[in-house]
Amino acid sequence: MFGIPGLASPYPRGAASGLSGAVLSGSTVTNDQNILKSFDLYPDVYVLPGQVWQILFTTRDGTQAAGASTEVLAAFVKYTLYDGPDALIANKLLELGVTINPNNVDWYKRSLIEQQQRASVAQSAAAAAAANGGQA
Repeated sequence: MFGIPGLASPYPRGAASGLSGAVLSGSTVTNDQNILKSFDLYPDVYVLPGQVWQILFTTRDGTQAAGASTEVLAAFVKYTLYDGPDALIANKLLELGVTINPNNVDWYKRSLIEQQQRASVAQSAAAAAAANGGQA
């Protein structure tokens, strides 16, 4: 497969299309128009620890011949790296079928802390009751 076409997600955002008079999404594009981001990769791609991954960038037409004007090609890859405790949480979320993103990782951390606090309060109450001879 050819992958994601550059016109679907131009870089940088708002970059000129370079097309003149072409029809894109039902409207004619001229050189002075900019195309905004119109493509998001879904579903997310998860690279697990120990997996090898790469980004391949190719052009359908290749580059221009020697001596011709230089063409500038660019690619942008946005990713989030989870390491340490965050990596463990990300793996747990993946097992639970929850989308892995910074908000969900923070939510899971908060829920673990709240669960730990509730257990600590219950343990303290049980210890106080035992110290009073079983009377509350």
